[in-house]
Amino acid sequence: MLARRGLMVVVAAVALSLPLLAGQAQQATSIAGAVVSFDYAFGSVITDISQEDLNALGAEVGDWIEVTLSGHTLEIPVVSDIFPDLPQSLPGLIVFGDAYIVGWYTNVAETYGVALGDDVSVRLLDKRGYLRETAARELHHVETRGECDTDEEYANFREIEYGDVASGVLFRSSHPADGSDRSAYAHSLMVSAGVRTIINVGSYWNDPQLAFDNSDYYRACGDSGRVLATNIGLAVTWDQFKREIARVLRFIIANEPPYLIHCQIGQDRTGLTSAILEALAGATLTEVINDYALTFRNYYSIEYGHELYFEVVEQLLSKLREMNGGCVVTSHNLRSAVERYVMDEVGLSESELALLHQRLVTEL
Repeated sequence: MLARRGLMVVVAAVALSLPLLAGQAQQATSIAGAVVSFDYAFGSVITDISQEDLNALGAEVGDWIEVTLSGHTLEIPVVSDIFPDLPQSLPGLIVFGDAYIVGWYTNVAETYGVALGDDVSVRLLDKRGYLRETAARELHHVETRGECDTDEEYANFREIEYGDVASGVLFRSSHPADGSDRSAYAHSLMVSAGVRTIINVGSYWNDPQLAFDNSDYYRACGDSGRVLATNIGLAVTWDQFKREIARVLRFIIANEPPYLIHCQIGQDRTGLTSAILEALAGATLTEVINDYALTFRNYYSIEYGHELYFEVVEQLLSKLREMNGGCVVTSHNLRSAVERYVMDEVGLSESELALLHQRLVTEL
């Protein structure tokens, strides 16, 4: 387990090729910047710190650094978006021009009370220290079909059959039409399942157009009005998430099953959306956890007993606690907590909740 806890700094893959002159005579001992805006999908904090600033500090992938943000001093690692360190239970700072601290499972702005204009400073702590820790984990990211026992495992494709969810109604997967080798398997499984309604909860500017270009099946669903493209993020206490998850739930009500929920790899946003639907259908907390954790077994061989397993589980539990006003969620209160969140915070009516439940539990 990590000895340090705090923000994780992520340097974009394109930045890895830039020279980092850690031994130069005039190397900076610290760099400073300020918060310039927020990304409301994840509660991310956008700063004016640049890749050049990090280069001047000599900070690179695998280092430990110290970040001071809004009165909080945090020891955090520098990783890239392709660095094999999962689960992403800590925030990270990604550099695309200016740097932004993205929260994944932590709403950075909310958790640390960040305001526009707040100062941010970075200091180098331990060269390659984090790299040594992650190397010791020997965590492997599955990349090819040959590394998996089944097509379903490779595509992270599966039917959700927890609680009262009827057979053949609800599926989840990685992206079925992004042009990758993995998506070809997800696509075939989607077609075989007879999916009629597609909900992409991780859509960006070129999606779903990219999916339409890669798949006539996906395009046909879109032409029939049965594709929803949204980026719900993970900031469940912020208005953007509540607004977008409301769109997802109402889209399910308005359209016929079978449904497919997907994002890019079917891990975070798909996992959280699936957990909400499972809870509303009466799944137990153990069932919801097992479904969420299965993705990490498929991609990273993180099974029960692995040193990272309980960090995976905590990712999900932290979001459920936030939905429950900060209180612990158990199998006894899971359904009522999520129902209360969906009605009181997201804004669905009791009658809409009943219609949603009917969609999920009605046999085809």
